[in-house]
Amino acid sequence: MFLRSIPWLAVAIAAAGCSAATEDEDESATTESAATEALPCPRAPCAARPVVFIHGHNGHNGDGDAIFAALTAPGERWDARRSIGTGDHADWAARSIPRREWLFAFDYYVTRGSDAPKSFTAGPGRIGSNGQLVPDSDSYDRGVTHDFTKDLAAAIDDILRATGADKVDVVAHSMGGLITRSYLAFFPGAKAKIGEVLFLATPHQGVPFAVGESWFSDDPIWMDDHELTELDRVSWTARSKFTVRGRSGRDVWTKALMKAELAQPAGGPVKHCMKGAKDRFIFDDSARYERCADYQVVGGVDHGGLLRAREATDFARAVLGGTITE
Repeated sequence: MFLRSIPWLAVAIAAAGCSAATEDEDESATTESAATEALPCPRAPCAARPVVFIHGHNGHNGDGDAIFAALTAPGERWDARRSIGTGDHADWAARSIPRREWLFAFDYYVTRGSDAPKSFTAGPGRIGSNGQLVPDSDSYDRGVTHDFTKDLAAAIDDILRATGADKVDVVAHSMGGLITRSYLAFFPGAKAKIGEVLFLATPHQGVPFAVGESWFSDDPIWMDDHELTELDRVSWTARSKFTVRGRSGRDVWTKALMKAELAQPAGGPVKHCMKGAKDRFIFDDSARYERCADYQVVGGVDHGGLLRAREATDFARAVLGGTITE
């Protein structure tokens, strides 16, 4: 029940209040406060910051439906969400989006948010990397068809311009969390553009899968036929997906991320981690992330079920977005 989680939420909110003092000063200086530039609150309460949902591998914007329903409930700070893809936000005018519409779902697989889910109009998905199976260098995993993290960076910049806000908050499911971490680690100024991140079932240390399950399952866990076909053009090893402690599961993307993060100051957004106790994809050691201010295991829910869990939606309502009353 939500009431029993209040002490835990209080710790998380207190941690959020302390984070500003630890943020890298040079990076903070790159972003001026834009609170006075945003459109006023037409009906209190309103959000102080936009919230962006980022789905996981082979997911889509609809994966955030339960969270959006909670955030747009009567008395909440938002009236509706906007679903966007990789190419339908670049022409948004400055300060054109009212405060009660500061709620966004970002799908890195489609060009427009109105495109059919899993239509891959922006390019096919990739498992185990930031856009591809095999990395092109030791810097970080860049995409063959498109780069998920670059797409996210463009979306966040356009959202900040169109809202007049100085930061967004992010709720990211599964691989969406690794894309968010890549943005923070590899894009200059990114840490100053996000206030809070809620990681839901994110494989911070990778996902060790059994090869046999990937090859022989009648219901491929992560890929549909379209994506398997695309990946098989690159290498037969695509079907192994996240092999046990394997190259695409452990040794490329997540290690590059951790190496980059350790070389940087620990400032930036406040991070929160959560996983389902019945998640058979993301194990406990992978869901934990040392830079998260708090970590919660939600009983009785699996990988996808965490998106609909009361604990997750209540936490999003309590921590993300901030509040203004005038």
